Amino acid sequence: MSRVAVTRRWSDDEQRAEVRDVRRRQILREAGTLFSEVGFHNASMGQIAARLGLTKTALYYYFSDKGEILMCCFALGRQVADDALAKALALDASGLDRIAKFVQFYVVGITSELGACATTLELRSAPPAEMTALLSRMRKMDRQLRELVAAGVNDGSCAHVELSLAVNWIMGAMTLLPRWYRPGSRLSADAIAQEYSQYVRRMFTPESKR
Repeated sequence: MSRVAVTRRWSDDEQRAEVRDVRRRQILREAGTLFSEVGFHNASMGQIAARLGLTKTALYYYFSDKGEILMCCFALGRQVADDALAKALALDASGLDRIAKFVQFYVVGITSELGACATTLELRSAPPAEMTALLSRMRKMDRQLRELVAAGVNDGSCAHVELSLAVNWIMGAMTLLPRWYRPGSRLSADAIAQEYSQYVRRMFTPESKR
């Protein structure tokens, strides 16, 4: 086989893989929105397919069942949070700046994935066999965020706060965002991200620095 033929074959394979990945992300966003609207147990593969203009057969090409879709939604939500945290931690900045940037990065991420990230509130619908691993990952993220806030307290950029309450406040506000935000809203995703990050600064800045 010629080098040209091999190169073309790999190029075609890569394009097909990219198209498949894009399509799967579209399905996750739409399915996540449906799960949020009617509940996971009330949603069906037929409803998901209809919202996407697909046949059920075509949908089953991408996912074996709605349980797999839900787990992939959870994974995508974790990826968004992990990416935002990694970017914030990579900054040469104060603890407060890192917290505010995490919030900004995370809001931009969840508004781009919307439906998929809204499934955070469907955790109770996860298969029992997956629950232990899901809760373990959530505890890890909670611990990492507590460490982020604690670093801000220790460097003096943040007021002394109860770490668990601070993290619950931050994540609680953002978890609900996909439930009401829609593209084309009066405020853009970037504007909301900036506003949320400013809320964090106002909440955690020590009184002596206000």
